[in-house]
Amino acid sequence: MSSFTNGEPVIEQNIKEFIYSKTRECVFVDIQTTSSIKIVPKIKHGSIVLGILWVKVLQHHGNYPVTKYPYKKKIDSKSVYEIVLSLEDVVIIVNLKTGLLEIKGRFVIEWFTRYFQSVLNVYDGILKETCKPEKIYTEIEVKHLDRDIETNKQYYANNWPDEALKDGVSVFNVSSNVLTSVDSEVPLELQVPDEKDLDVMTQEEVDEQTSTLAPGSVLDGVTLHRIWRSLLNAWCSSENCSISIATPRIDVPSLVEICHFFIKYREIVKICAICIPMQFDGTKLGVIKQDVLKEFSSSDQIFIEYKIFTQFLYPLNTFKVTFISSLNKDGIVDVLATSGDFTKSGFSKKSSNLVVYNSMREDEFKSKYLNPIMD
Repeated sequence: MSSFTNGEPVIEQNIKEFIYSKTRECVFVDIQTTSSIKIVPKIKHGSIVLGILWVKVLQHHGNYPVTKYPYKKKIDSKSVYEIVLSLEDVVIIVNLKTGLLEIKGRFVIEWFTRYFQSVLNVYDGILKETCKPEKIYTEIEVKHLDRDIETNKQYYANNWPDEALKDGVSVFNVSSNVLTSVDSEVPLELQVPDEKDLDVMTQEEVDEQTSTLAPGSVLDGVTLHRIWRSLLNAWCSSENCSISIATPRIDVPSLVEICHFFIKYREIVKICAICIPMQFDGTKLGVIKQDVLKEFSSSDQIFIEYKIFTQFLYPLNTFKVTFISSLNKDGIVDVLATSGDFTKSGFSKKSSNLVVYNSMREDEFKSKYLNPIMD
């Protein structure tokens, strides 16, 4: 079987397809030296989502779980977060801020061509466990390695775009002579609300409002919004609540608010599930998540990626109801459900929707709310 497809190595094509299917990001494989291979995101400012994906792939229980392999976190003077995995033959470095993955070592080409595909296959469930590299390389294998290195170097030298080889040209944007640093601050178009700006009700006011919603009531979007974020604030601040959110669509401002409450109470908040389709109304959820991350600091971005976005579930069924819920320690679930959306338009004064607030046992909540969406 040929190791090249459509003019590029099969492994490189497989990596591109793997990354795109998971994140909708585009990458390229950079082999500039015989001791280093980089998988580089094409997006100019890098991709935090891609960085988190690489960590999840490596730490998969069938690959290199943290219980069996040594991981280290590096923070340099520019606050660039890196996760470093040291294996017997190679060192793998993931930059969580840019999404860059680098594999370094004397036998990096051999390791990469032999074993990296199995790492991806394990994460995709094709294999149960990654192929473990042999400890000792024979003289013949070393010769083959040297030959493969030269072949790959020649391939990239012959196929790299001439325009990209000019001095001062950024490989991310050949029309620009200046590479924008990934550490540059991105202007915020939407500021994360301060606590004083969050119009939340007291617990007494929340109880009074929700007590009138058991039979259901039509509310304007502004009133719904105030109840919605007041409940989120109350539930997130309680150690006894596990929160679930489901909506057929969402926008940047609403997801920023959700993340704000989760970050505000990060020490105690418990997130059960966040159910949102991957795509709706021609909008990709991945794009919204990327825009949301831009509104937070680097440290908060890591928390959002690890603790919030990892709880996302992506329903395949079409659904039109929207709800937030809280499961308490007694197995009772409080649910605020509405026919509206958790979006700017859904929370507007001109929007009127049915709103219902009920309490039920956990098994009833799953059978009536979660299962119909996720099954």
